[in-house]
Amino acid sequence: MTLRKVLCVSFVVAAHFSLLTPKLSADNPTKFESRVTPFLAKYCFDCHDDETQKGDVAFHELNGVNADNARLWKSIWEQVALKEMPPKKKKTQPNLEERQQLAELIVTEMQRVLKEKGGFYEHLHPSKGNLLDHDLLFGELPKNLEPTSSPVRIWRLHPQEHFTRLNELISVEPPYDPNKPGARARGDHVPTDRKTGTNIYLGIHDVLDWVGTSFSLHHSLKNITPILSTKVKRGLQHYPHLYSVNSSETLRIANDAETIIRFMAYGPDAKAFQFADHVSDIDEKHRGIAIYKGRTILTKHGVPQGVFFYKKSKRPITPVHDLMAEPGVNDERLKAAVDFLFEALTLRLPTAEESAAYLGIVKQSIEDLGKEQGAILGLTPIFLDRAALFRTELCETGTPDKYDRVMLEGQELSLAINAAFSYLAPDTKLRQALGGGRLKTREDVKREVIRILNDDSIRKPAILRFFREYFDYDLASKVDKDDNLLKKAGGLSKSKSHRQLMAEMTTNTDRLVELILKEDKNVLSELLTTDRAILPENPSDHGYFGQMSKNGKIVGKPVLPDSSKKKALLPLLAKDLPGIIVDNSDAKVMGEWTKSSRSKDRVGSDYLITEVDVNEKAKALPPLKATALPGIVVDNRDAKTTGYWGKASGVKNHVGSEYLLSRTPGSKAVYPVKFPEEGKYEVRITIAQHANRSSKTLVTVRHKGGEEAFRINQRISAGSFNKGGSDGYFQSLGFFEFPSGPWDAVEFSTKGGDGLVVADAVQFLAPGISGVIGQETEPAAPSEKSTLVYPVTFPKAGRYEVRFSYGKHPEAYIATLVTVRHKNGETIFRLNQSGGKGSFLKRSSDKYFQSLGYFDFPAGQWDAVEVSAKKGNISADEYSGSKGKYAVADSVQFLIAGTPQVRKKETKLVKSPGGEIVHVRLTEYFEISQRSSADAPPRSSSERHLVRLPADQRMGILTHPNWLVAHSDAMDNHAILRGKWILERLLGGAIADVPITVDAMLPDEPKSSLRHRMRVTREESCWKCHRKMDPLGLPFEMFNHAGLFRTTELGKPVNATGEISNSGEATLDGPVNNALEMIEKLSRSERVKQVFVRHAFRYWMGRNETINDAPVLQDAYKAYEESSGSMKALLISLLTSDAFLYRKVK
Repeated sequence: MTLRKVLCVSFVVAAHFSLLTPKLSADNPTKFESRVTPFLAKYCFDCHDDETQKGDVAFHELNGVNADNARLWKSIWEQVALKEMPPKKKKTQPNLEERQQLAELIVTEMQRVLKEKGGFYEHLHPSKGNLLDHDLLFGELPKNLEPTSSPVRIWRLHPQEHFTRLNELISVEPPYDPNKPGARARGDHVPTDRKTGTNIYLGIHDVLDWVGTSFSLHHSLKNITPILSTKVKRGLQHYPHLYSVNSSETLRIANDAETIIRFMAYGPDAKAFQFADHVSDIDEKHRGIAIYKGRTILTKHGVPQGVFFYKKSKRPITPVHDLMAEPGVNDERLKAAVDFLFEALTLRLPTAEESAAYLGIVKQSIEDLGKEQGAILGLTPIFLDRAALFRTELCETGTPDKYDRVMLEGQELSLAINAAFSYLAPDTKLRQALGGGRLKTREDVKREVIRILNDDSIRKPAILRFFREYFDYDLASKVDKDDNLLKKAGGLSKSKSHRQLMAEMTTNTDRLVELILKEDKNVLSELLTTDRAILPENPSDHGYFGQMSKNGKIVGKPVLPDSSKKKALLPLLAKDLPGIIVDNSDAKVMGEWTKSSRSKDRVGSDYLITEVDVNEKAKALPPLKATALPGIVVDNRDAKTTGYWGKASGVKNHVGSEYLLSRTPGSKAVYPVKFPEEGKYEVRITIAQHANRSSKTLVTVRHKGGEEAFRINQRISAGSFNKGGSDGYFQSLGFFEFPSGPWDAVEFSTKGGDGLVVADAVQFLAPGISGVIGQETEPAAPSEKSTLVYPVTFPKAGRYEVRFSYGKHPEAYIATLVTVRHKNGETIFRLNQSGGKGSFLKRSSDKYFQSLGYFDFPAGQWDAVEVSAKKGNISADEYSGSKGKYAVADSVQFLIAGTPQVRKKETKLVKSPGGEIVHVRLTEYFEISQRSSADAPPRSSSERHLVRLPADQRMGILTHPNWLVAHSDAMDNHAILRGKWILERLLGGAIADVPITVDAMLPDEPKSSLRHRMRVTREESCWKCHRKMDPLGLPFEMFNHAGLFRTTELGKPVNATGEISNSGEATLDGPVNNALEMIEKLSRSERVKQVFVRHAFRYWMGRNETINDAPVLQDAYKAYEESSGSMKALLISLLTSDAFLYRKVK
């Protein structure tokens, strides 16, 4: 036997025995029968005794578990846990505790009986986690719970984690740059190579599956195989008990190790190469030339292939290179190479015994085979060390408490914390905490967890991997489609590229997830309902986000600007603008103002700034009664609604008992009013602001002269735009002429919104009537300090639009006081100058001017507009970041009604052949950069575009093409798979395993809809399970199998209706019209958030939850809720819990 075989076999044996699970203590079968038989007799024998035997199943002769009846006992366990048995129509039902006790008894007995026959582990599988009833975990805590812990175990490295360690040996990545958050950095999750459709981690690619495929470390290296085997194809995968190492994998690891060590020592397989720190250091005769597979080639970047500027990474020069570069052998260089490899592969220093053992192996190998072959073969076993493939949590040195628990400590605790986030070695501060004795208590762990979460330079691919495994969106690249058909329809840029594009979309979704995690507010809800998406790099591939028309062509694809870069704005000249322009140079200045020209979105050579006097946050205000308010008040109870509107009362500054909320596309609320007489009225609306509201709610005022559309930011407090409504309740929209009698005056719509739209109350005030509640109705006299007044001479009396220009100056104030003095009085605004213009009146989105509305002015001279640095009210719900400190004033434009504006809007709307708008404008873009080398600048060709998707077509990740494709077949939708995902991942439900006798095939009827073909699932034997899934998956029929939005199927209007039933939360249950309506309902659900917490628990604990974990889960959910849906808060709670910190050692 060769030395290699001896080494491989020895490590296989060691790995095998290290994976053995702790032995179970033998239970008493008599005790099992004495407790289970009474349950069956009470609830089951009347249907399954010797006479009835429904379903040909009889329980009366069951005398305990054995190998022959194990399948039946497994079915009993699942059916009772899922509340399928006893049947719901039976009056006598076991309670939750009885069901749970039976499940525990059956599982324990099956483990005991089947221990010598391969064991029983199905209860540990991730898919079985939901068999533990949700209400047991989140209801009143059961009595006599033991403090929880996790079992001692050995974690097999995830493929991405293993690849990262290998990659660290052969390439150097750039560190994280906060100024380029979209660029690849050291330690990031594996991105996608769009050209090959495979995952690429610098030099590593072709990671298509966990078993049987390969990746390459460098263009000229041999293939290297991933070595983690599992049968889990969907959902959470990183459960320690699922994995093993076999002899085939061990031999492959050894072969790959040899390739890596040769690469570390000599570089790629090239005859002419030179080690260099910079391209300029390369010998002139070698520049641009490389020998590859016997051919002399001119390399792409003008450097030899052996120099590591050739590819996307630099090659580190390690002690392995030093060992092989110098002649001869000495113990110092050998030990340096051994210790370096051990630390790089295991993330810890070797002990003296480990170092000596491996040093002895290398020496013996060199003695037998010579330096080159011997050193390479002798270093190979380090790649097979248990710590190189596994992470242990054995707690062998601690003292158990009375529950036989030991807290993780030392290196095991440090690596457990690190593995929760990173694939790299622990950072310096974590190592220092361990070495300094500051990693021993729960508070120590909490300190380090918070620090790591808040340090962006520590990349956290493990968090991103959780969302990949939770949503399964990364599986889209493994589903084949008809590429040519998609290309003909206009969805693909070229044939045979669907899977490649799905891989690119996976990375784009990763970036979207990271953006939402960066915001860290209502994370799950935002992922489910966001209207944002990152488009593929090639505009020709944007069709996946479009709509499939009746003729089979894709319409409504997003249209990008000519250049993917934002065009720089240039200052405007007053003489080139229509209307009357009053620049800041003509204004009456009082107080201290400073000129600035930093921002280019201005008129003239400069603009003025002054510091603002900021006051404290405003206090919360109680609800108002409509009958106590002046003027005409129409509350939401009197509004005419269409679509879906929910009711809420959480934010208190509203009118009446509640307000309406909706995110459902097409929903409208129209406010009818009966005016006692014709005339001018001020229109004022309440907002009930919150961070989850729409920042661009469409509100339309229909008046005598037409209609005016506003985009209201309902995330900030009322009066932030128009201080005429700055009493904390109402937002003034201005004065409008209305006829006498009934009139549908105001409409709220969800169209184009980017959050929850609020419709509460509308107030109509005749001139002279004050609407301010409990505050002064007249503004204080202008202060002489820092006030700017714009005088104007109107050529004739009339109605003018007032438009205000201000440069987007750094630290601009979010509530700058601007007053318009007009013929009927004055209107006071609070402008948020930190954001873009046009956020209030949509028509003013030219990036230079903000429209303040239309006002009547007399002829002649008039001090029309004033900008002040007076303090303003900032609500606690309005803004959580910096308020800014500068009021900015540039120019004011007065346009007689009907005058064209200064610049054409840049909005681009895509229309189908029928003329209807099928896509909204692109509002912004986001650059995701790749690098041609470790120190090269970002490539402009790799930009990604962050866009807003149509609210009536898409909502959240579940409506993105890669999630829809991941849950589809090659040529058809998969409503069952989609419904099963909703049931298990959002509602916490479960489905029993399909019996092997079931023919799970839909009829082949090409001219029938999927809904019609699924009629076979309504047969009695099938519907018991399918009733839980099908109604949840069919709403996604509004998309085809490639993820394109559609309104027709086989020439008829598509039926996307469905139903949520028996969810466990009464407010969720009921019919839904489509997937968007269903997702919107689910996103608000308490149960859905709790189920999300359960999945996070499973991922980070590496196991299914037990009843003893109920306190941990409830604490984690509380942390998530009280932090407004913060993922950081959730992780802090989980990673400082007993389930994470303690191990059961007996």
